[in-house]
Amino acid sequence: MNLESGSSIFPLAVLPPISWLAVASLFTHIKLEVKETYPKQTIRNHYYIATANGTLKCSIPVTKSNGNKTRTEEVFTGNEPWSRVHLRAIESAYSNSAYFIHYIDELRALFPVNQVISLVDLALRSNQFFVKKFKLNLEIGTTEDWRPYSESFDLRKFLVIPELTVPISGLSENVEHPPAGIKNDIVSTFAKSIADFTHEPITLRYPAYFQNFSEKYGFVGNLSVLDILFNLGPESRDYIIQLGRQFDEIITTKLTG
Repeated sequence: MNLESGSSIFPLAVLPPISWLAVASLFTHIKLEVKETYPKQTIRNHYYIATANGTLKCSIPVTKSNGNKTRTEEVFTGNEPWSRVHLRAIESAYSNSAYFIHYIDELRALFPVNQVISLVDLALRSNQFFVKKFKLNLEIGTTEDWRPYSESFDLRKFLVIPELTVPISGLSENVEHPPAGIKNDIVSTFAKSIADFTHEPITLRYPAYFQNFSEKYGFVGNLSVLDILFNLGPESRDYIIQLGRQFDEIITTKLTG
């Protein structure tokens, strides 16, 4: 991948998937796309965690002042008590994880209580939290204006698919039958949308690490970065860097091959 500029534009993501942060770690500066017309059903307000009942999709309710013409920067969180519900789900899922006690208080502070805030502000707050905890050399800002997708490699194209693909890493080694609702593949979040550029999907392998419910469901890769925060703690940085390098090597090979 050409990283000479050291910067790129990324789709906004609150509590992003591991792959999002792994690719972001390849840059020194990224800007979140906030001038786009807000798309529904994406990682902009969704994230996934591993629970006792399988993979759970957590959705942050939002309000759009201009309906389907609302820009991402104009989207606000809903006034429902969603933060309490989400925190209860996170605490239930990860309370027995090795590093839960080290990070949960700071994580709680990220969630607004009885407060409506901009989805962009929430994403920035979350993203910068993980950048700091994983000690990444990365600055995050927002776009100042809308620029059409370029004909070359454009990272905003990666997450235009309606839903996040949650892959199971090493499926044949970890679980004989995939849990209901989880797709039986190892294709990354970026697979389908990047196909327009490379003409074939990208497959990322997510090295397995301990997850509380892996004995029941098998290892599930590419969940929210919350999963590595609570399960790997300080080792999360190495995991992110390793996965980012894997992505970079694949792209470089496709571009030069």
